[in-house]
Amino acid sequence: MIDIQKEIIQGDSLEIKVNQSDINIELDDVVNIAIRGNVNLDIIGVLEDSDYVFNITSTQSSNLVEGQYKLILYVTNTNYKKTLYASSLVVKPDLTVIEAGYDFKTHAQKMLEAIEAFIEGRATKNQLDHLMTEVDGKKLQRMSMLELLKLRDYYQGKVNEETGRIPKRFLYSFTR
Repeated sequence: MIDIQKEIIQGDSLEIKVNQSDINIELDDVVNIAIRGNVNLDIIGVLEDSDYVFNITSTQSSNLVEGQYKLILYVTNTNYKKTLYASSLVVKPDLTVIEAGYDFKTHAQKMLEAIEAFIEGRATKNQLDHLMTEVDGKKLQRMSMLELLKLRDYYQGKVNEETGRIPKRFLYSFTR
């Protein structure tokens, strides 16, 4: 079974090993990993004993911009290309080099804050700019309150997933 690390910190080295028995390939196949997102990175595996080893250097990972990426393990040959595995990869910031005042909020947290402020009529210029970038400015201005509330609920769900919070549910019982 292929199991590859799901996150990396900018500037950290990472060694990924895939056991040869987990992938069914031909002798002349080349095993590759492609990382796709804000920045692209391609790595060719090297066979060591019974594992294909992929090394991401510190320099390579420091060039990855913080965010969500796709990691694809695939083989190529002169006659074909075949995808063997795909997953998400999260690139986190290197906390040892960030500047003072860095905003640690996730995209979902920023969107939720901006939507709530917009609904309440107290959005800052930065929040409005963020909203206008993510939601077409014309569409945002034409959204009904119901559409804004649905958008807020969507991002609230995302924030709940990220933080592991379960929304409180209230059960009511009425008796006579």
